[in-house]
Amino acid sequence: MTGSRARSLRRKGVNLIAGRAHSYKMFPLTAAEIGADFNLSDSIQWGNLPSVVENKPAAQEYLSSYMGTYLREEVLQEGLT
Repeated sequence: MTGSRARSLRRKGVNLIAGRAHSYKMFPLTAAEIGADFNLSDSIQWGNLPSVVENKPAAQEYLSSYMGTYLREEVLQEGLT
């Protein structure tokens, strides 16, 4: 399920995929994974999310979008609590 309907169901406490979901955690890339392209200065400034590492010119736009989505979801969850 996608879109606003899924959000409204979640607000009501409906479990959308009970018994069929696996949770995976994706962490930023490590210096070893980046290899010879690793740059400490870039890592400190932009982080090592895969989308940022793969497309440096669009890093600012991607991170702005990422933060906006993350903050919106966090604020929404706080409001539900």
